[in-house]
Amino acid sequence: MTDITLTFTPEMERLIYQGKKMCTIRENRHGARGDTFKDSRGNEYDLIAVIPTKLKQAIDIYYQLEGFDSPRELFDYWCKIKDIDENNRYDFTRAYHNKPAFVHFFKLHIEG
Repeated sequence: MTDITLTFTPEMERLIYQGKKMCTIRENRHGARGDTFKDSRGNEYDLIAVIPTKLKQAIDIYYQLEGFDSPRELFDYWCKIKDIDENNRYDFTRAYHNKPAFVHFFKLHIEG
C-alpha cells in the first residue's frame, strides 16, 4: 500500500462528499489497487481499481460514477479543465477516441 496524490477541484470534492463521485478519469495511472490518498480535508480514500481505457469510452461509460448527468456534461467539463477552447475542440473531439485514459475507482477508507 502506497500513499499517492490525487487532487480534485473544489467542485469535484463536493461531488465526492455528496456521494455522487466514485471514480476519477485521468490521463495517467496514479497508483494501483490498495493505494491510498487524502482529500483537502484530510479524509483518506482507498483505490479499489484502476482501469485502463480510451478517454471517449471512459466518458461514455463512467460519466455517472464521475458525478455527471450525461457524457456531454463530462466532456464539456474535461474541455474546461484542460483549457480546450472552441477553436481546438474539433481536433480534440477527433483525437479523444484513441487517447489513453485511466479510470480510478475509490472509496472512503474505513479503519478496522
